[in-house]
Amino acid sequence: MTKLRILRSASRCIYENLALEDYLFRNLEEGEEALLLWRNRDCVVLGRYQNPYIECRLGKLRRDGISLARRQSGGGAVWHDEGNLCFTFFRSRPGPGQSFSRRDTVELTARALAGLGVPAEINRRLDILAEGCKISGSAFRESRGRSFHHGTILIQSNLDKLKSYLEPLPPRSAAGFSGRGIRSLVSPVRNIGPYLQTGHAVEAVEAALAAAFVRLRSPAAPPESRSGPAVETADPRTIGEPAFRAYLERLQSRDWLYGASPPFSRRCRLGRFDCTLDIRGGLIADLRIAEAGETDPGETEDAPPDGTGDLLAGPDPDRLSAEELRNLLLGREYG
Repeated sequence: MTKLRILRSASRCIYENLALEDYLFRNLEEGEEALLLWRNRDCVVLGRYQNPYIECRLGKLRRDGISLARRQSGGGAVWHDEGNLCFTFFRSRPGPGQSFSRRDTVELTARALAGLGVPAEINRRLDILAEGCKISGSAFRESRGRSFHHGTILIQSNLDKLKSYLEPLPPRSAAGFSGRGIRSLVSPVRNIGPYLQTGHAVEAVEAALAAAFVRLRSPAAPPESRSGPAVETADPRTIGEPAFRAYLERLQSRDWLYGASPPFSRRCRLGRFDCTLDIRGGLIADLRIAEAGETDPGETEDAPPDGTGDLLAGPDPDRLSAEELRNLLLGREYG
């Protein structure tokens, strides 16, 4: 018999919540399914295979004290704040020869929102839209007989901040980057708050998701017995498991946030030289140097924080030879 759990995180810290999600995933029992509801303070969350120098305005994030995080699942970069509800559906393998279905829980989420009066529809990428604008995106992870599907729902989010911090680089600046990595798809977005006839919009969506989860996973039970389990409060700050603490520390490390980026190259001007930097694991692994031409090779308006601004702190770049510049930069951290 399937065991259902519904949990709400007591934390608003993106790193603690991602670590909590991983902890619940690793400790999911056979035959168990769970729904985790969580929210975060302002932050930008990258997909597993993304490059932060391209996907968000790093300089603005740093100046404004906004957290940057990288999750385990793929997909694009997203904005989180307390008006943006995050959900994670966990499931152990349904049975021999059966596969996990992300569509099941996307449809569950869309039905829950439709029940609240939101004109929710699903596109072919399994995003949920309302009147042509994206209101929910999600990603999926599967490992060792268990899976999770997590996503966000824009309820009362600050869309001005979303657009500001996730604004794509101007074409001239983006042209300076090359390499592999998942690029985010820019879509028009909207909040669902105006569709909801309640002053407690986030709580209403949480309750609708929980009820839809119970209905989907207990279809044979009579309606009067489908109230589901009581919502548990999950506080990641009370988890002492060494693996949890180690993962929480890793999520905040430079090695994960920047070093886990796919390899890429960056063309930039350093002093009197046009350079192409090859970045591997967050370090400058190689560089090619030429005397500067008349055309700027792709500097960004976010120059100091984009990775190149602090590389020449101290020496006067116009006094360095090409060989001195190479020796100075090789092996240094980028950004």
